[in-house]
Amino acid sequence: MALSYLKRFLRLYAGLFLCAVSIRLAIQGGVGVTPWDVLHMGLADVTGISYGTVNILVGLLILTTSIVLGEKIGFGTLCNTLSVGYLVDFLAWLDVIPAAPNLLTGCLMMAASLFVLAMGSFLYIGAGMGCGPRDSMMTAFSKRLTRVPVGLIRGAIETVVLVVGFFLGGPVGAGTVIGMFGIGPALQLVFGLFGFDVRTVRHESVADTLRILRGKPLRRANAPRAESGRERQKRGGNRAACGTFCLCKQSVKSENNSLPRLLMRGLSVYNILMLVQRSCDTKGRDPSL
Repeated sequence: MALSYLKRFLRLYAGLFLCAVSIRLAIQGGVGVTPWDVLHMGLADVTGISYGTVNILVGLLILTTSIVLGEKIGFGTLCNTLSVGYLVDFLAWLDVIPAAPNLLTGCLMMAASLFVLAMGSFLYIGAGMGCGPRDSMMTAFSKRLTRVPVGLIRGAIETVVLVVGFFLGGPVGAGTVIGMFGIGPALQLVFGLFGFDVRTVRHESVADTLRILRGKPLRRANAPRAESGRERQKRGGNRAACGTFCLCKQSVKSENNSLPRLLMRGLSVYNILMLVQRSCDTKGRDPSL
């Protein structure tokens, strides 16, 4: 069990490292970055702190919002929040990725960063240790705004982030457009190349992982709970008490019932009630009368 989780954590961090390489490629391209990185770089310019530190602070704020909204987080979510920023700063310190000399090279570096990000996402998501903090916040909002499409929620969040980052001085350019419209096809191509279907991944929360490592079975949220005798008796009493209402409710829910049939059932129930009432009146009447 421990060896299995060690492999999953190695896969997780390999994916996070590629995500950091992708961010560094986009920054060194010099033609604009993705909306969230526009915000991060704008805040870094205003505050004077490093990109990595801003990335972590923003991630912690988003993570706190997700937790307040009731979203479950996993160890992968925590590792993403606390590691990617420092990995980007580490790559900047190594200075292994040169700056683009011209616009064409910068656009090519931005496009390459999308495929590196897609590869990192394949490794990171496949570990099943939880979504990233930004995806967790999007999921939390989508659960509460059920009438709003998820794509619209994500687009609204990234638009707000982009506008705020732009006014803070973040780099917006051709690379921003490439990132916004190119990440989807890049993910689809890489996932298809490896035959990876994100719908088959079951992400573990922190509580789930701890229970598994302790050798305890997971709690099934949707498992039917055994009904006690008192609850069964109460349910039976409620059914007997509701009588006609339950019968009418069941008949209305049935898709095969036509209006005349419903009317006939209603008349039948009415006739039964009238017979019961007459019987009670007869029993309570004085025989001498």
